[in-house]
Amino acid sequence: MFDHFRSKLIYVVDLCCAPASSQSYWRGLKFKASPSFEGSDSINKELYRIIVECSKSQNVISKAPEIIELWDGEPYETINSIPNWTWRVKYNKGTKELKTPIIIPGHPNWRIRWRKGELVIFDGKVWRFKKKEIYFGGYIVICGVL
Repeated sequence: MFDHFRSKLIYVVDLCCAPASSQSYWRGLKFKASPSFEGSDSINKELYRIIVECSKSQNVISKAPEIIELWDGEPYETINSIPNWTWRVKYNKGTKELKTPIIIPGHPNWRIRWRKGELVIFDGKVWRFKKKEIYFGGYIVICGVL
């Protein structure tokens, strides 16, 4: 099933455990609890699984030539705080496609920043990023930048 989804460029599978007792079955298939976002009123547990290789966030990136940073709040809320997640940007040779996509449960109003060294290319809400970025019902997926 996951191979079929990957062939259709589906990167994340999420589901609602109904009945709630099915949760242990899905966790056995490496599904994780979805973070709760504003407006979620499901009585059944929501789980997800990223089914492709993706970039891992790093706590400290020293001297990385290009990075993407993400905060779990809106820009005005996170002005003087350090990012919750940071990724080193690595491209496929000769392209602006990422070697591995950045995939994370998130919100379109969260703050995202793209930097090349000290030069800030973008700093604002995820939904305004628009750099081959995709936001699907609770997940931020970045496959490349322009």
